[in-house]
Amino acid sequence: MEQDMTMMLHYIHEAPDALSENIRRSSSLTRTLVDEFVKKPYRSLWIIASGSSYNAAISARPLLLNILNVDVRVLTPHHFCHYEHSLTDLDFVFVISQSGCSTNSIEALRFLRSQNRFAIGVTGCPESDFKAEADLLVDYGLGIETIGYVTKGVVTLIGFLALFAFESATILGRLNQEEKEVWFNRLDNACQVNRSVMKNSITFWDKHVKTFTAMPHAFIMGAGSNYGTALEAALKMSETIQIPCLAIECEEFLHGYTLQLTPNYPLFFIDPVDSTSKRILDTFTSVLKITDRAFLISNNPDIAGPNVLSYEGHVHPLLSPIAFLPFFQYLSYKTTDSMHRWMKHPLYKTFSEDVPSKTESYVHTVQ
Repeated sequence: MEQDMTMMLHYIHEAPDALSENIRRSSSLTRTLVDEFVKKPYRSLWIIASGSSYNAAISARPLLLNILNVDVRVLTPHHFCHYEHSLTDLDFVFVISQSGCSTNSIEALRFLRSQNRFAIGVTGCPESDFKAEADLLVDYGLGIETIGYVTKGVVTLIGFLALFAFESATILGRLNQEEKEVWFNRLDNACQVNRSVMKNSITFWDKHVKTFTAMPHAFIMGAGSNYGTALEAALKMSETIQIPCLAIECEEFLHGYTLQLTPNYPLFFIDPVDSTSKRILDTFTSVLKITDRAFLISNNPDIAGPNVLSYEGHVHPLLSPIAFLPFFQYLSYKTTDSMHRWMKHPLYKTFSEDVPSKTESYVHTVQ
């Protein structure tokens, strides 16, 4: 267990290098999925995913909308199979599972096949159960990640979806070659900022160790692409630190959630460096009047302070989740490790066996 958890930190550090390599081989990496998408004038893109894969898709959705100029829907497999699945021939759909062993994602592939739809499975582990369940299997370029608390997998998945958009839009004439190169450079720059955020997160955690190791719960506020960052932060902190965490769109935070605030509340704000930044920064500054345990990720020089995690460089708002995720990943790892919270309650094992979310082959794959 201890060795595995050390690997979590390794994968956090490895993520930007893995994504940088995927950028260099973008054409070959995305070709299988791109070739399917450009066959028809699709009017919408449906992404079916859960957990961290869902959060990655939510993070990438604003970029996909901007680049592909089609409607983009992100649904959980359960919701898709049981409630919302009215597809036409002009709706392009694929299912994501990083491990290829998620039972709900496999159900979604089977549902598609039962409806005589072409079942496309996107996974970080091509030698998983997805191989037998999908009509078309797509490896998104994760490489190796051998623990369940995925970090590299989320960053590389957001990057893959971005590369898929860039390559498809170029073929469809929605980006010219020069514009494509600009986006590639922006994506590579997001990798550079990822490294800066990670480096600064180490000293930031040390500075606030008393707060981070005493959190009874946490709110994480984001907007746009970084609503996906907030969702993934809440998931990662919940499953590792084992505290209740809630992701909220920053403006929605003001509509009821703030009524419960006390000086004991840990709050995390993400500056998306876009048109919503001022409102988020104003909210962060004001909430410090209630609690000293409010923190912000921002490189705005006008709002620097001990509770602000700054970073070097600038990142495009639509790609900023790639840059900001390592803070929450490191916070989750370091806090859990320091508090020796890797082990779960002994009754959890029975529950997980009664209601499995992974297939039996999961232990032989990545998450």
